[in-house]
Amino acid sequence: MAKVWKKLQRADADFSGNVTGSVNGTSASNVYSTANKPSKSDVGLSNVTNESKATMFASPTFTGTATGLSKESVGLGNVDNSKFSNGRFIGILAKSDGTAVFDPSTGDYTGKIDGSTANDVKTKAEAAKDAVDGNSSITMVGGSLSIGTPASGVYPFAVDTSGNLKIKNDEFQALADGTVNCKGNFTINQDSNGDSRIVLVGDSSGTAEVEVQGANPTFDLGGASPLGTSTLHLKRGSTSNQARIQFRTGSSGSEFSVGNSNNSGINTQYAIHHGPLWSSGTAPERALSFDADGKMGMYSNSKTVSGFTFGSDGTNKHVYIKDGSLGINTAPSDTWKLNIAGAMQSIIDSSGGVAGNIKNSNANGYGLKIQATNAGSKYIATFNDKDDNVKAQVKGNGQFTSASIETTGDVFVGNNFTVDGGDAEFYNDVTFQGNTNGLNYNDLSNKPTIPNLTYGTSVSTGAGYIWVMPSQFMPNDDNSYYNAAMVDNGAQARVMSTSLELYANIPIPANYKVTHARLNGTASVQISMYYSDITTATATSAQVTTMYTNTNNAVNPSSGIAADTTNGRYMILKWNPTSTAHRLYGAYLKLAAI
Repeated sequence: MAKVWKKLQRADADFSGNVTGSVNGTSASNVYSTANKPSKSDVGLSNVTNESKATMFASPTFTGTATGLSKESVGLGNVDNSKFSNGRFIGILAKSDGTAVFDPSTGDYTGKIDGSTANDVKTKAEAAKDAVDGNSSITMVGGSLSIGTPASGVYPFAVDTSGNLKIKNDEFQALADGTVNCKGNFTINQDSNGDSRIVLVGDSSGTAEVEVQGANPTFDLGGASPLGTSTLHLKRGSTSNQARIQFRTGSSGSEFSVGNSNNSGINTQYAIHHGPLWSSGTAPERALSFDADGKMGMYSNSKTVSGFTFGSDGTNKHVYIKDGSLGINTAPSDTWKLNIAGAMQSIIDSSGGVAGNIKNSNANGYGLKIQATNAGSKYIATFNDKDDNVKAQVKGNGQFTSASIETTGDVFVGNNFTVDGGDAEFYNDVTFQGNTNGLNYNDLSNKPTIPNLTYGTSVSTGAGYIWVMPSQFMPNDDNSYYNAAMVDNGAQARVMSTSLELYANIPIPANYKVTHARLNGTASVQISMYYSDITTATATSAQVTTMYTNTNNAVNPSSGIAADTTNGRYMILKWNPTSTAHRLYGAYLKLAAI
């Protein structure tokens, strides 16, 4: 009976285990399964590497010669091989419409660079080079210009977008608004014509100003070298304009002006004035003015003569010559104070009071001297009353004649005195210091005397001196150990320490006043002068200015320091040496009778 194959299986599970034999004629061992896969050689790929595409094409190496390839194979069918030579492109570059933009045969490029034609770029580059070379100008619209190597972001030379020119940022600035700032020295050298100038141009309504800021500004016309003629011009358009220099305290304080005003009537006048030269009202008279017609005036003046006019407001009314002389139509001299050559006319009107006094502070001088040359017997001075009656005359030979002499004060006669033709009546003291020609003391109820002056005096014509010896000076209290001393020969004194000063106290004699003082010594040493009295500890300065030895010094007040017999007024002389080598010889006080 034939065999019947049936499926082998377990009643409780699937069949498991290995099957042997063959399947469809194929050995069971050759049948494909997960455990029995074919190899690459089974499918004819034994020479193929099992790699990914990324690995396969990362760095492929081709060997042998590629054949069968054409330019069409690689998408370059329209490429002309004649445009390349030795690996270089030698063809023409053209736009899509065929227009050439670059010809390699000539090297000309005619295309655009960032929207600008090559010719435009060329033209602007050549223009820039010409500007740099100085052959033409250059214009920048917008942007900035920086030249040089920057330091901390600042270029040595720069022009910003606003048009401001800066050199080293702020050492020199030429700003777009017209402002120019410069640090250090600003020098303008001469051009080929030998000129150098600064010109400020203003219009008819504006100003052209130079403002020099700083605590101590200075204008120096000329400098150190070379020096020639220096000129400062202050020009004005016409007499309706001003030409002036103004001195002010601060920006708007008190004003002092020098120059020409535009006031009608005085616009041709040169003036110096405390206040403005211009006035909207009535033209004021100037402190000092010089008119075009030769008239000069000082303070409140109305010039009526071609010359110099002194004015007055009733308070400022004096002409004072502190030192020296005044000469009119004659050569100057220091031997006189007033010398007039020519006729003099004077009207003295005191409105009922005393017109004034003629005083003499010089012991050897004249209170009033009237002198004639070759007068002979003519009268050189005649004194008349209000009705023009002659009361007294002085002849050229010195003879004095008078109808009568009446006085309620002292009469001093320094030389001969003759009364002829009338009585001489004296209602107070009469002092004769010269020859009286017949007058004897028995004729007088009181005998004339000469004042007894302390320390020795030389009295002449109502004046004298008090001599102060060096031993009469004593040191002050600046040093308790060192002292002052007389030098060995007894003719000079010195201090033993420079901290010391020497003082002398000299009483002022009755009926006299001190007008001058002098201290003598070996060097120009500063001195001081005071006065005081025995009732006070206060010393009052009696000097005009700083004084030194070996100089005649006038006292202050100039009228002299008078004696005070009630309180015992005395002078104080101070010697202030700065070296122990300085010597004091002595001093004197010059007196004048009161």
